[in-house]
This record gives sequence, C-alpha cells and structure tokens, in this order.
Amino acid sequence: MTDSTWRKNGIADEPGGHWAISIARTGAVGLFAPLPPLLTGEPVRFTTMRAAVYGASIVFGATVDGACPSRGTYTWNVAGKRLALRVVKDGCSRRRVLLTAGTWART
Repeated sequence: MTDSTWRKNGIADEPGGHWAISIARTGAVGLFAPLPPLLTGEPVRFTTMRAAVYGASIVFGATVDGACPSRGTYTWNVAGKRLALRVVKDGCSRRRVLLTAGTWART
C-alpha cells in the first residue's frame, strides 16, 4: 500500500508500506500495519474482525476498534499464492481501500 493510494482515496492518516492480513479457518481476521522504518520485529496488529465465506463471497464483520462499524461484502479469488478481493458493498472506505488496492501474497 502506498501513501499516494491512501491520499487518492481521501485517507491521510494511514501508513504506506507492507500491510499483512491473517484469515483463520475459524473466521478470525487480523490486519497488520507496516512497521515504522527504523523498527524491526513482529508486525503490529492494526485491528481484528470476523469473516464468513459463502462460496465466492466473503463477508467481513465490524472491526473491534470501531473504525469499520458495519460489515463489508467482497468476492475473492485465489490464484497460486495470491488472494484478490473485489468489493461488492462496503461503507468503510479504509477497509475497502486496504483490501482492494492490490493482491495479497501468501508468505
């Protein structure tokens, strides 16, 4: 995620850099913010939410920090080690921009 992508979407207070997502079989989702440039170590958990998969759709619930108070629906596609999410409906611009700015790579 780049700073310019955030700004282009009217969001100026989120950091650019390498974001990470963790989606457990239980439906627990963690979003991890990039580390500040001079720090190393484990990624910083940004927020958590629940998710449920219905075929080619995934519904993310409200975030625990309240930044995204409602759910958002996306379609998903996995090709190799890449996950692509496309918004169907989500009123939370921060989540929508973060999840759809590019593909997610499995490491």
